[in-house]
Amino acid sequence: PIALLPQPIIQPTRYDPAKDFTYIIGVTRFECGLVVRQDAPWKTLEEFLQDAKRRPNKISYGTVGVGTAQHTAMLKLADKLGIEWTNVPFKGSGEVFTALSGGHVDAISETSGWAPFVDSGKFRILALYGDRRLKRWPNAPTLKEKGYDIVESIPWGIIGPARMDPSLVKTLHGIFRKAMQDPSFTSNLEILGQELWGADSKAFADYALSRIPIERDVVDRYHLKQQ
Repeated sequence: PIALLPQPIIQPTRYDPAKDFTYIIGVTRFECGLVVRQDAPWKTLEEFLQDAKRRPNKISYGTVGVGTAQHTAMLKLADKLGIEWTNVPFKGSGEVFTALSGGHVDAISETSGWAPFVDSGKFRILALYGDRRLKRWPNAPTLKEKGYDIVESIPWGIIGPARMDPSLVKTLHGIFRKAMQDPSFTSNLEILGQELWGADSKAFADYALSRIPIERDVVDRYHLKQQ
C-alpha cells in the first residue's frame, strides 16, 4: 500500500490513504538501487554520474513508471547534479530487467528483484537507495554515504478497510507477525534482497501518514501531477 501513496496526489483515485485504510502491520521494504549490466563501461557510481554530466540526454534508465520511488530518486539525483538523462517507463519489473539485459537502456532504477542477476554476475549495483548498506551486498554503497541526501525504499504491509475493530487489528497483527518469522518466508525475502520491517499498527500508520506531505512536495517540485 505504501507504494500506492503517490497515486492520489499524481492523479485522481477513489481512495484516500489518510482516511480509507486501517494499517495492520508493516512487513518489509523493497530495497531500490541503480544497476547496470556487468559489461557496462561504468564500474562505480562516480564514473556513471561523470559520464552523464558530460553527455546530456545520452544516458537512459528504466523504471516501472513515472512518480515511483525508483523514478523520483533519479529525478532528485539529477536535480542535485544538474544532470539530464532519460527515464524509460515500463509496465513491470520483468520488462525493466529484460530491457537492461538486452541493452535497450543503459541502467535501471529498480527494486531488488534484480538480486538474482547481480548474484549471477549479469548486473552490477552502482548504488543503493536505502539508509544503510545491505548484508547481502556489503560492497554496494548507498547514495546517502556518497554524499547525496537521498533515501528511498518502498515499504509495504497488510492493510484493511477503515475503522476496523481494534481488537481484530491486534489479533491480525499477532498472526501476521508470527507468520513473518517462518523460515520459508524469511528465506524468500532473502532471495529478493529484502529484510523484515515488522512495524506495528501505529508505527505503520504513522509512517504512511508522514509520507503524504513528502510525496506531495515531490509531485509538485517535479511537475508529476496528471489531470
